Amino acid sequence: MKTIVKLFFLIAFISVSAFASAQSFTIAELIDLAPNGKEHFESVVTAKGYSHQDSPVSDLSNNFIFTHSGNSKITLITPSFESDVRMVSWEFNSAAVFNSLKSELVANKYRLNNTERRNGGKYVSLFYSRPGIEVILTTDKTVDPNGVYIASVKYTNAAKYIVK
Repeated sequence: MKTIVKLFFLIAFISVSAFASAQSFTIAELIDLAPNGKEHFESVVTAKGYSHQDSPVSDLSNNFIFTHSGNSKITLITPSFESDVRMVSWEFNSAAVFNSLKSELVANKYRLNNTERRNGGKYVSLFYSRPGIEVILTTDKTVDPNGVYIASVKYTNAAKYIVK
């Protein structure tokens, strides 16, 4: 009987872990989503269980917004004018995922350029960069005391010329 209970908990844990990681993104995935166009973006995020919510258009940008269970949102932002800049912004509610993204940035030698604190430290942005790529990780506890987390990636074609 103990073996069956252990097996049940193991399967439940693996299922929950797989489901949670399926809707999550790494920095590398976010960077890949930014420059590869709307079709690639849509294909990847729908495979992770996100569904199309909105595509507002302004004079400055086209935004393609996808949500997952109402607690996570990812947006592809492309300029409405000629530009090589592409952006992806991902909003989520997990401090563990946020810390994992910070660790990934450090491991991949992104440089922390600036830290900005507002509202008594309830809104904190960390600005990281490598040539052609800027990443901003934000913690916003002004809306939710548990935190809303945002990972934003700005990609320019300059990254294509980096020798790795």
